[in-house]
Amino acid sequence: MAEDADNSKKGLTTQTSGEGFFSATASVTEKNLAQPPESPSKKKKDKDRPPSPKKAKATDIGANSPSSLVKLSDFADCVPLLRNEAFFTDNVKSLEGHKFILDMQNGKLSTNRAKKFVAEAYYVIKSDMRSFEVAYTMYGLSNDTYGKFFEFLRIGCKYADEHLDKLRMALKLTTDELDKYEPTTKSHCYTAYFSWLITHTCPAVIAVCYVLNYPIWAKLCHNMAEAIKANPKYRLSEADCAYFRFMSQPLDDMDIMAREIFKLADKDETLRQKWYYKRIKDSVRMLQGYLIEFWDAVYTGAYCA
Repeated sequence: MAEDADNSKKGLTTQTSGEGFFSATASVTEKNLAQPPESPSKKKKDKDRPPSPKKAKATDIGANSPSSLVKLSDFADCVPLLRNEAFFTDNVKSLEGHKFILDMQNGKLSTNRAKKFVAEAYYVIKSDMRSFEVAYTMYGLSNDTYGKFFEFLRIGCKYADEHLDKLRMALKLTTDELDKYEPTTKSHCYTAYFSWLITHTCPAVIAVCYVLNYPIWAKLCHNMAEAIKANPKYRLSEADCAYFRFMSQPLDDMDIMAREIFKLADKDETLRQKWYYKRIKDSVRMLQGYLIEFWDAVYTGAYCA
């Protein structure tokens, strides 16, 4: 004990490892030596105990996530940042390499699955069209920039519905059969969440989602149109595939309108503080995840009218 006391007076230090990312250097004093070591059970309780209200208040949402530290100088800056996120690149690979797409490209897609795609898409388009009408009422009536954007998307849905009808007739599906069809819950998570984005976010966030997700959908439709053209076994004409051709067209006008919406967001400091990068990222990530679920649902199970 005499030797320990001498060491403590000389300022002997020992390295102790702390919880989480940090380690601390503690000075061993006579007071430290006099205190009994903490029991393992007490350490476990301290670790599992939630933070005090004071500490919890000081901790921002997503403080442990790198995306929470991203500061946007312009709202449009989030678009290239999100394209480089790991979740985005992984989701693109999952969608482009989905079994439904691969089966179609390899001439293996059954007529039954093609019918299921048409039946599910029939209800998704109807839902999206109504969502755009709601968005126009909520935002477009008071702001012409928002109005043009949502009306443009609504008209696009209307044309998509008309072109899908040609594929329906080619597959010998009747409208009565589609009306009797019961859409799957999994395939409609996407359109339900999109409706939620309209009522719970803002036009700028919705524009980001569309600018990022539409090119992916367009590429999938292009690949399906080319697969049908390359496989005579499908016995579908170019006119029958008008839906895929229409949906694969680039929407340059939409990108222009989205940039105008981003400029409006840059002028609204309250909006910028509320819709920071982490929240925008979550919106895009979840919508993409539900898009994958749509294709999973179309691929599994059988069409039953």
